[in-house]
Amino acid sequence: MQLRPGRRYAGRIELEGFDRFASRGLLREKFTQAGFSDVRVSDNTDAPAEIPSSLRADGTGVRYATGTWTGADLAVELPDQVKALVDLTPAGAPTRPPAREPSAPLGPGEPPVRLNVSTLPRPLEQDFIFIILAVRLGLYFL
Repeated sequence: MQLRPGRRYAGRIELEGFDRFASRGLLREKFTQAGFSDVRVSDNTDAPAEIPSSLRADGTGVRYATGTWTGADLAVELPDQVKALVDLTPAGAPTRPPAREPSAPLGPGEPPVRLNVSTLPRPLEQDFIFIILAVRLGLYFL
């Protein structure tokens, strides 16, 4: 997907496992760190009207994020958790210049940048899974 500076995007995020317990604040922080501003995170109970019906889905792990891209033109590979991303900026609408220093443009044949919005470090999640299994199997030592 190509992100353009100053354009507003909406995405559907589907979280699984322990990631489902991630707070809206944590998700907002991840998207802000990735280069978005004015980030809003919601779920099915309070999704804003600007979320198009094509993005909506049922499920307890479904979240929606909206935000404005502040970086330079950038081809990105969406993380596995981001199932869909659409540009909400109306055609012909003026866009704001990037709010931060633009990154170098991609050259021919360069792979897209991968956004990292994982909510939990994988080793931590694996530790949680081990603890749950140990408790269920009676393998804990007190």
